[in-house]
Amino acid sequence: LSYDLRMELVRSCASRMKGIGCIDEEAIQLGVLYHEGIYYLGYLYEDHQTWQKHLKKPQSYSQSISAKDARALVNIACGKNDITLVDPCAGVGSILLEAMQMGVTCEGYEINKGVAWKANRNLEYFGYPKVVGNMDMLEVDKHYDSAILDIPYNLYSSITKAQQYQLIKKSYDLADTFVLVSYEPFDDVLEEIGFEIKEKCLIKKIKMHRYVYYCEVKQ
Repeated sequence: LSYDLRMELVRSCASRMKGIGCIDEEAIQLGVLYHEGIYYLGYLYEDHQTWQKHLKKPQSYSQSISAKDARALVNIACGKNDITLVDPCAGVGSILLEAMQMGVTCEGYEINKGVAWKANRNLEYFGYPKVVGNMDMLEVDKHYDSAILDIPYNLYSSITKAQQYQLIKKSYDLADTFVLVSYEPFDDVLEEIGFEIKEKCLIKKIKMHRYVYYCEVKQ
C-alpha cells in the first residue's frame, strides 16, 4: 500500500478511538493488515529478532546455513504447534538453535563426533539442552512429525550419489513432512521415493545457492 493510503487508514482507525494517545510510551500497539481484499485490525506483537544472537555462535563453518535461512526453514517445517522436529544431519546445529528458540520440540543427529560436539557446544552456549546425538541417521529408529535435512554434498564431504539417495530415503521413514536443502535438484529422487513436492525455491548465500523443497509423504 502507498504511504498516503497507509496514513489515511491510520487516521481513520485512530479517529474512532476515545481517549488521549501517548506516543512516547504507548502501552498497546495496533496494526492494520490488508490481505486478499480485506483489512484486518488487531494487536501488534513485534518480533524483536532475538534469533540474531545466534549469528555469534562459538562454532561455525563458512558453508553453514545462515541463521536467517535456518529460521525460515524451521517456520516452513513447523507450520503448526506441538510438533516434533528432527535434523538428521545436524552439522553445528544452526537449525536446532532456531527451533529451540521458537520452543519446538526437536532433536538432531550428527555422524561426525567432533561436529556433534560443536553442535552441542553451540546449544549449551545459548542455554539450550544438548540434543545432538553422535549417530548415523540411517540407524535412527524414532519417528517425528517433521524433518529438515541439509544434505551433505561432495564438495566438502566424501559422499556419493547413492549415499545421498539413502539419506533422503531414510527421511521418508523418519517424518511425515520433510524439508530438503540441497546444492542440486532432487525432484526426480523425491518423487521416486514417495514424497509429494508441495513447494520449492532457491536461496542464495554469496556465490553459493541451495535448493529448498517442502514435501509431504504421499498418501
